[in-house]
Amino acid sequence: MAATMVQRLSQLRGISNFLTATTPMLVPACTLSKRNIKAYKDGGKEQKRVWAPRIKKTIFEEKKQDAEFLSRIPEDSIYLMELFPESEFSLQDAIKLQKDYADPFIMNNMDGVIYLDILCNMRTKKQTKFISEFTERLFFPNPFEVELPRRCLVICKTEEEALTAQRLGAVFAGDETIAQRLDRKKGDITANDYDIVLCTNEMQDALFNYRNLLKNNYPSEETFSLDNDVEKMMLKQKESVSFTCRKEGSLGRIQIPIGQLNLEIDQITENYDFFFSTLLKHPKVAQVRPGENFVTSARLLVPPCPEQLKLKDEELRRIDTPANKRKAPQKDSTSEKVDSDSFTGDLLMSA
Repeated sequence: MAATMVQRLSQLRGISNFLTATTPMLVPACTLSKRNIKAYKDGGKEQKRVWAPRIKKTIFEEKKQDAEFLSRIPEDSIYLMELFPESEFSLQDAIKLQKDYADPFIMNNMDGVIYLDILCNMRTKKQTKFISEFTERLFFPNPFEVELPRRCLVICKTEEEALTAQRLGAVFAGDETIAQRLDRKKGDITANDYDIVLCTNEMQDALFNYRNLLKNNYPSEETFSLDNDVEKMMLKQKESVSFTCRKEGSLGRIQIPIGQLNLEIDQITENYDFFFSTLLKHPKVAQVRPGENFVTSARLLVPPCPEQLKLKDEELRRIDTPANKRKAPQKDSTSEKVDSDSFTGDLLMSA
């Protein structure tokens, strides 16, 4: 009896050693460094050490695609998306698809906000210099409702105007004493405490000394932030939409709402053209390297729908400027269909 138990235990131990040898420990990719090396054992003997270098990922990167990858054409309506280039859509088709996704029987989001996710080229004619980040505030020709930070600081003369501004949501409102609180040394109000600065015409002189501190937030008639009617300015700022071009290395990213799905397609298209015309007229966009486009790609999305529809290149060149030239048509030598079973190239990971 004891002998049979010993034999069974030895058999179990052999099976355990076999499983340990044939099932190595999984090494999580992109999480190990040279100093943090994982190894597995085979029958008590240490095998060759394996390690994976840490790979930095960034949302700013665009998928690198070569000519062979771009020539792949699926032969069936069902295919692996990783094996083929990303589908591209016209602006109107992308809006129609997003409206279909927002149907009450699918996402039930007919009031969803349409966003553009844009990748930008921040390189200049100097290899070591890149375009710096910038922020712009817009007033679309077709206003829509979207929740954005619009904390207003109002400089006005009378107490009645200050009470009106506070009633409409201003975080700071008052006379020149509020302006003095903007001082870098003596003041207690910083740029993180407000988003928009409004001023009446008669109080413009009190704010003039802080124009270098306010920079783009300095009141002007073009941004509807300089007027004698405080209530009119406050209500107008509820329609404002701001965007920031954030930089990482030679790439930049802009995310901006351009409308709602309950608007007509022509109205959304008008807002789209207005945004691109304003963006491409920005003085920093003119610093892009000669011969290159500032906008490299754009996707249209409506949260919470996960679909991000890439727009065609001609949709990005609707506004023709030196920083946004149309690509010359190129002859494709590989116009024949490619069989997906014959692919042998490595797939590059997108960000």
